[in-house]
Amino acid sequence: MLRCAQSQPCEAIRASIDELLPHGGLVLSMQAGFDDGGTGNASITCVAGYFFRDDVLSDFRSEWRRLLNGRRFRMVNLVHGHKDFEDLDEPQRDELARGLIAAIKQHMTLGVVVSVERAAYDKCIAMHGDDIRSVGRPFGLCATLCLGYSARWMEEQQMPPEETIYFFESGSSNQADANKFLNSIPDNSALDERYRYVSHGFIKKNKLAALDAADLLAWEWIQQCKRLSGQEKRPTRASLRSLCERPHVGEHFDGKNMELAFARALLEPFVVPAQYPPLFVRPEPRDKE
Repeated sequence: MLRCAQSQPCEAIRASIDELLPHGGLVLSMQAGFDDGGTGNASITCVAGYFFRDDVLSDFRSEWRRLLNGRRFRMVNLVHGHKDFEDLDEPQRDELARGLIAAIKQHMTLGVVVSVERAAYDKCIAMHGDDIRSVGRPFGLCATLCLGYSARWMEEQQMPPEETIYFFESGSSNQADANKFLNSIPDNSALDERYRYVSHGFIKKNKLAALDAADLLAWEWIQQCKRLSGQEKRPTRASLRSLCERPHVGEHFDGKNMELAFARALLEPFVVPAQYPPLFVRPEPRDKE
């Protein structure tokens, strides 16, 4: 399993990727996002990620570093001017966000994001108990669907199968869930083939630009979920609209469709080939289209 070395971490990661993907392939970075509304209890759990081809990661990392100029990235801090971004005024932060989004769009292959409303998740667990508990906590559920949706998108696009390395943020409460889920893939031939699994690793925050990009997407997606639920009144953020000019797939699950999320996650190891279509992320609700 890949782990980030304490000294020269980016070079160690690069060497590991080159060794594990000698003929090239994909790298998927996945980041959890939460919204607790200031209560300390997450009302929305989100998992977001980006696929990057191995051969563009160095260029993406260089551009990301250049734009941040030594700052440690967190989207919530950039938006609100906290911590590493407190010396920037709002126009400067907006310009930086635009640059970061442009870098993501230029280098990414696919963005994927799935979120669940925690109250709906808890209600579904209470109703069905052990029948659905095997999908794991909200993070595990979202991660399973992220991989399933992205695989189906690639099948639909008839993209050539490419071996893939998976990265998650280390040290979070979700690390055990991620590790359990990824470790199970090689034991299931259908999943192993679909996800083209090579290895997975846990990387400290701000040591991998691709994980920073996933943090940006998770934050943007949660704001959209809050808007669609009526918590936010303003229109869709222009930054999310810009991101969605490039391929993204995903879905938000609330009280209306929470059981569908569990059903899809439970069926994921057995559904070959795609039995339901991937969902393209669209900034506006489908019932308004």
